Amino acid sequence: MTDPLSITCRVSGLTDLTPEIRCVTVVPEGPAFHHRPGQYAKVTFDGMPQRDYSLANVAVEGTGTSVRYEFHIRRERTGIATRHVFEALCLNDTVTLTGPFGNGYLRETHDGPVVAIGGGSGLAPMKAIVDATLKRDPDRAAHLYIGARDESDLYLLDHFQKKRDRHAGFRFTPVLSEPANTTDRRTGFVHQAVLEDRKAVRGAKIYMAGPPMMIEAAREAFLSTGFDGDDLHYDLPPAIAKPQS
Repeated sequence: MTDPLSITCRVSGLTDLTPEIRCVTVVPEGPAFHHRPGQYAKVTFDGMPQRDYSLANVAVEGTGTSVRYEFHIRRERTGIATRHVFEALCLNDTVTLTGPFGNGYLRETHDGPVVAIGGGSGLAPMKAIVDATLKRDPDRAAHLYIGARDESDLYLLDHFQKKRDRHAGFRFTPVLSEPANTTDRRTGFVHQAVLEDRKAVRGAKIYMAGPPMMIEAAREAFLSTGFDGDDLHYDLPPAIAKPQS
């Protein structure tokens, strides 16, 4: 595992993915760190408290502008750091990253199917895992489940549609928990969709990211229905996290 490193970066991109999620891309001014798909960094915007954000892109070797780090940051109404991201952060602003951290990373020695479950902005590390999986093995069986409240909360659908068009083994399934209108999409809790597809995900490593309540519910449901705990990979706050392999 790579030892954490603190580096100075500058903001190179700001894009709204939904009204509540902003993509922030930064590039290092000097040294860079190499992260595994699914890990996160501790991020400090100028004058703001440090926060943990998942890395949404596959690591690129090198230094300077050949390396970038991508974050999908959800607006928190009471969060001073996220208010800064949505209301004050500008291109070329300085950002400090410390990382990488996390146990929910892609197990590259596993060559079986991959299941990635991303709820809300938890899609960020699942994007990195899917992108890395298909880059390494274009024919790999991989299924991404995207959990969202409503259609307006979904994002990157074009990105994953293009991957599905290029990779026969890749599937992605949006699941809406609170659709505002009649929908043809699957509905309910995202982990329930995985359980319904149990035969199709047999033998898979399962990666999860999203709200802690979602992760806890999914973990308990999977374990109680016979999934192997060694095949479940995620990150939770220390107070509620349980040991993983």
